[in-house]
Amino acid sequence: MTDPLPLINVESAGQILSPEEQVRVFSTLYDVGNAILGTLNVAEVLQLVVDRVCEFMGLKKGFLILLDEERPIVVTPLNSSLTPAEIDSIKKMFAEDPFIEPLTDSTIIHLRDFPHTELQHQLHLTAGLICPLVAAEKLLGVLVLGDRTSGAPYSRQDIVVAGLFCQQASIALHSAKQYEHVEKLARTDGLTGVSNHRYFKQRFAVEIERADRYEHELSLLVIDIDRFKQINDTFGHLTGDLLLKMVANLLKRVTRNTDLLARYGGDEFMVLLVETPKVGAMRVVERILDGIHQMDFEAVGLQNQTLTLSIGVATFPEDAQSMLDLIEHADQALYTAKAQGRDGFVLYDPTHNS
Repeated sequence: MTDPLPLINVESAGQILSPEEQVRVFSTLYDVGNAILGTLNVAEVLQLVVDRVCEFMGLKKGFLILLDEERPIVVTPLNSSLTPAEIDSIKKMFAEDPFIEPLTDSTIIHLRDFPHTELQHQLHLTAGLICPLVAAEKLLGVLVLGDRTSGAPYSRQDIVVAGLFCQQASIALHSAKQYEHVEKLARTDGLTGVSNHRYFKQRFAVEIERADRYEHELSLLVIDIDRFKQINDTFGHLTGDLLLKMVANLLKRVTRNTDLLARYGGDEFMVLLVETPKVGAMRVVERILDGIHQMDFEAVGLQNQTLTLSIGVATFPEDAQSMLDLIEHADQALYTAKAQGRDGFVLYDPTHNS
């Protein structure tokens, strides 16, 4: 086993690196730091770090894996030689808790000392360093430095350099993720987890401009929970909140990642279906209504009760040429649906919805 290095910092690096190496290393770190300061986007920070490290260290294979997500995300340098099969293997390995257990502190590990040798076998590596990215006592990711183009082994000086890069990357990644979290809170409805009114209108304006430029259709659904006030008054606001979450989750399931879903206020939701004509919108509406009819609400205290939705549909540019008009026309269709007995949908028709 290789003796672990003490905490790597500028002072300890100065004791191990030659003056020439110090100039080269700290000049590169300065450049990387300046580049990182230009973005708080997590993906851009990760790509910048892995590109610069692999270039500086002269790697044939290297990658960075982000661990604090629902599933591991692998970031490779732009000129990566990793195959799709190898990337899939990496994701599977790092998705297992026992695999990452030895990496929970900031100690850099020689690949030859890593207890899970399948990493070495799967990627056909003969040498390498495994560098944990740790911030606020949390393992954010791992930077894996594989074989070098020169074929040279990793020296103690290389480990110091890798440690300095990892410390810089950990701080940058932590800052970017904190910013991303705050930004997400600012655009998300706190109860349901979907977009809020303000962010929806911002995105809506962008999408309708894009649809106009490229002559695409898009459709808007305005969705209202029927008799929601009566349910709130009868069963209480806690039950009402649970129902709002259930409806939001249903809408997430039946829409695409490219669509925009928002709680527009109270018990009203909006769904913007990008690049979707009216016939496509009708198929989504049918899935929503089928889904709500099949839901079991006994778990939230609504024994022998049913929940229904009313939905208004309007399509750009057929029904309106602006965002505000499209919202107004979908809203008019919604009120027509309610007037016709609820539990259904109405397509905007200027001869009936005026």
